[in-house]
Amino acid sequence: MKKILLIVFIANVFFAKGQTTSSIQSGNWTNPNTWDCNCIPTANYSVTIYHQVTLNTNISFTTSTSGLYIDNIGSLQQDNGLRDILVNGCHFDNYGIVNVNHFIILSSSYELFNYSGATMAVTSLANSWVFENQGTFIADSVNNAYNFENDGSTQINNLINASGAIFYMLSGGTINWIENYGVMEFNSLPPFPVNGISLVNNGSFYNEGNSFSLSGDLRNTGRFSNYQGVALPIGGNFYNSNPSTHNANFANEGTINIQGSWYNADTVRGSPYGSFSVQDSSVNTGIMQGSFRFCDATPISTNEVVDSNTGNISPGITTCSRSSIFQLHNQNPEIKIYPNPSSEILNIEINSSNMTHQEMKIEDVLGNEILKQSLSTNHSNINISNLQNGVYIIRVGNSVQKFIVQH
Repeated sequence: MKKILLIVFIANVFFAKGQTTSSIQSGNWTNPNTWDCNCIPTANYSVTIYHQVTLNTNISFTTSTSGLYIDNIGSLQQDNGLRDILVNGCHFDNYGIVNVNHFIILSSSYELFNYSGATMAVTSLANSWVFENQGTFIADSVNNAYNFENDGSTQINNLINASGAIFYMLSGGTINWIENYGVMEFNSLPPFPVNGISLVNNGSFYNEGNSFSLSGDLRNTGRFSNYQGVALPIGGNFYNSNPSTHNANFANEGTINIQGSWYNADTVRGSPYGSFSVQDSSVNTGIMQGSFRFCDATPISTNEVVDSNTGNISPGITTCSRSSIFQLHNQNPEIKIYPNPSSEILNIEINSSNMTHQEMKIEDVLGNEILKQSLSTNHSNINISNLQNGVYIIRVGNSVQKFIVQH
């Protein structure tokens, strides 16, 4: 009886500590000859990889004593199938190469690492714990529900940062499409740029570094802070609006250059350190607060801050030299439109013989086509009495002008 109790005791101690195994040769995960245990590691194993192991099955680690350690000379890469890894309550430390389909982190007693010099490539990462990248991290999609910190290089196509989650970008990389409902902090400094295509911020976004740029649109429905001395280039349009709550708040203490148009329906604020430069239309139906500088490079008139304003603009907000810009923009134009603003009839004069028999298009500020017709003479009259009040774009050939409809 004593012998039986002793055996049970020893067995319990052994399994409480967890089982361990290491690779002794390259091979498939399900090949016992790959491992020093001459077994197939299961969910309660702590596995160390020193060789090139092919993942030919889905695997999971579900105890606090289990986990996965990939040495800097090791790799774990999926076969022709799509293989997944699930970790729950265990450790994950990658110094080598990991390449799998879905990587799912439910929880852990440890912080999970992709270390400096390591590469981790996944189709998707679903993270509900603390994950830190110090090496190279590549993913088509990331859904972060807790804490993701990048100190290395990231290449992410689609990122969703969930409500209550934190995403730290402390170094460079590419995140093409960003949708934020939690907290995001970008602190990367040159020469480590962070490039993106589009950002939709529904939570809190803090741009504290000086290397973030967007080639497309920035849409803010939450709280966005662009810090002092920070430049933020935007290749598309700027939108600050929350149609549901009307509490979108954009604070700019740096320099924001916008190649497209600028739209504010809620609150944009800033001190004299902050400035906006806008290449296309500018529309304010909300509040422009503080004393920042606003420059529309293609103004309709010389005495307005924005092209169209039905909101509130603080008197402390300054503009660039709009007179000189207005004169430069309208110097020897190929087309001339008047009156501007207009209520019923818009006159179009063509000053170049190469411009006759061209197609004329009128678009709203969102790029929707409102009217299209051919111009056969140097002078045309367009009936705009059915257009709503606002800013519109008229295009004739390669020439573009802005005008206001005001009934």
